[in-house]
Amino acid sequence: MKERHIRGGHTLSPFGGVEFHAETWETATGETGVMREMNALDVFCANPDFVYRQIAGEYILVPIGRAAERFSGLASLNQTGLFLWQLLGEKWTVQQLSAALAEEYGLTGEVSCRDVTDFLDLALSKGIVLRC
Repeated sequence: MKERHIRGGHTLSPFGGVEFHAETWETATGETGVMREMNALDVFCANPDFVYRQIAGEYILVPIGRAAERFSGLASLNQTGLFLWQLLGEKWTVQQLSAALAEEYGLTGEVSCRDVTDFLDLALSKGIVLRC
């Protein structure tokens, strides 16, 4: 898995869960896309200091409260990222998220697990998702 670094400090991730428009980031995931400090039974939830808005056909997470002080900018979600974000309104394990993603999009377990762990890895690093 490789990232494309875009001029102006923007980074696009090939797994498609989130595009961050605030700063350049580097993911801690390796070629497999699996976060090493995460297991299938870890529980996660959305950070309530981010609110979802649909603006001009884009799915946007806007930081509020304390998150607005630490996170400069917005996070843009694609369809898969939006699906995961909406699920994370409640507590979910990696295993549950992977199963839901696989069912929703007809993915293999391996692909859905990789996509979920990549999404969580990045979202955790930015404080958008929390361990609950």
